Amino acid sequence: MKNDTIDSSGLGLGKQQQSAGTQPPNRSIYLNKRTENVYIGDLINGMKEGSGTEYTKKDQTCYTGEWVNDCHQGMGRLICKNDVV
Repeated sequence: MKNDTIDSSGLGLGKQQQSAGTQPPNRSIYLNKRTENVYIGDLINGMKEGSGTEYTKKDQTCYTGEWVNDCHQGMGRLICKNDVV
């Protein structure tokens, strides 16, 4: 199966300022077809980088915050099915 990144240029999601020597962030909606997780936020070279929100179907969680190299990093908020962490 293939993962899809949806062109969100018309969604008004905006762009962030790029750092020197890096590709500019691409504000996108990303669907992982295998896990059915959805990510809305900054992608650089196909990886979660910057700010964004991921909705996880299996765990029924939502994480909003900072991302570095496809991983949660720094400040963020995790909302679980029955609680906020």
